[in-house]
Amino acid sequence: MWSLIILLFLFILVVYLYYPNSRCTVLQRIPYRDGVTIEVVEDECSEGLPHTVGSNTIRMPVGAYNNSRKAQTLFHEMVHIAQRRNLQAWYDFYEREWGYTKYTGERRFDIRPNPDTADHPLMLWRNRFIFVPEYGSNRTLRGAQTRVWDTELNKYVNKPQEWIEFFESSGPVHQSEHPHEIAAELLTHRPDCPAFRLLLGFTPFNLGGKEWL
Repeated sequence: MWSLIILLFLFILVVYLYYPNSRCTVLQRIPYRDGVTIEVVEDECSEGLPHTVGSNTIRMPVGAYNNSRKAQTLFHEMVHIAQRRNLQAWYDFYEREWGYTKYTGERRFDIRPNPDTADHPLMLWRNRFIFVPEYGSNRTLRGAQTRVWDTELNKYVNKPQEWIEFFESSGPVHQSEHPHEIAAELLTHRPDCPAFRLLLGFTPFNLGGKEWL
């Protein structure tokens, strides 16, 4: 009996020491807007990366909440809330206007998790390219890099020129792993690129009115 208790204690200790992403103690809950609550959490939570939980909660580490870019971060996360609330409409838009479909192939990748893309982490662009957020050697969330897998050549390649012209003609996209992240970034920074112009004509990101855009 005691040996089981000791093993359980050691397991909990290892998780606490080596998996800081699991430490997401909520320090404060703040009502925001449109039924959304901000949970302020300790900076160890998800390595200090803001994210959404369900369709009504934005989780903000202390450092991000007190940062001068807090308004931009909240806007970005509100787009993720909108995606969660009307998921199929967003995927229909991605396929119809952006050329993305859900990847259902057999090849497996060592991807780092992202709560904002967890509904379907890997997407296929123009039936060929997958933008893969791979763990780096240190296996941290922040150390992950997005690489492009070509399903026809079966190897990693550079970003396709057509993708660059469509999404990055006005500047780089920093979160290219998934159309959820691309959409949130484009709506936050509003670059003049073809992808953003199509996004402006799409309405399900509206949370009871566009006044927050």
